[in-house]
Amino acid sequence: MAGDWLKMTHALPEKPEVLEIAGRTSLSRFDVVGRLFILWRWFDTNTVDGNARGVTKVTLNACLFGDGDVTNFVSAVIDARWLTASDDGISVVKFDSHISESAKTRGQTAKRVAKSKANTSNAKGNGAGVTKTVPREEKRREEESPSLRSGEDAGKPATRKRREDTSLKTYLETCKQAGVRPLPADHPIRDYCTDAHITDEMLQLAWIVFKDRFTTGKDKSKRQKDWPAHFANSVRGRWANLWHTTEKGETCWTSAGLQERAVAEARMKLHTGDSA
Repeated sequence: MAGDWLKMTHALPEKPEVLEIAGRTSLSRFDVVGRLFILWRWFDTNTVDGNARGVTKVTLNACLFGDGDVTNFVSAVIDARWLTASDDGISVVKFDSHISESAKTRGQTAKRVAKSKANTSNAKGNGAGVTKTVPREEKRREEESPSLRSGEDAGKPATRKRREDTSLKTYLETCKQAGVRPLPADHPIRDYCTDAHITDEMLQLAWIVFKDRFTTGKDKSKRQKDWPAHFANSVRGRWANLWHTTEKGETCWTSAGLQERAVAEARMKLHTGDSA
């Protein structure tokens, strides 16, 4: 095997060839990219120069994608000019530029060079106006050292402001005054929901139920240092049992979720003055 990875450009899903293959096979462009990976991996594993001698497009298609594959994916790739077929077999176009060991080495080298140039450019651009970064441990010692402080604070140990426990109601009022969202847009729980196929509607309903519980419900007296983290735990743990995941990986409403969604919709209609 030439290597344990393949060189694939990040723009591959939008390339005209991918769109052409998708049109010929009725596959999505993401399915096309996945099949291309399987195809190129086969050539990387089973050939040394990208030439599969004695292999026909029919046998290769059957080997990789099954006899019942009516899309004839290999033929579509040939039509897109990323493979060539002849009496001798099937070959990858520009194998040495994309899949071979030398191509991988060039790709890694180019990446290292680009990163080195970027670091050099940043260093030159920031050197005149930015002081040298102080290591964390050194900075901590400086903050704690009495000799580096003056006046009344010189003999006192440095103290770090700690986040206080607050109720959810107080936290929401603080966010409102500061003009910030209670759950930051870049909070990791949003990426978690995307990976778990938890929809925005489900996340929003989970927040409504969570807010009711900790502002007017049985846990209104609870206090936390980090309410967004506490809410994230409730989502991961499905405290309100609003959804469940099927064996196929699909996330669907539970009966409890449907009930809470109906309540939320009724409240929204009442708030807007729209009655049934």
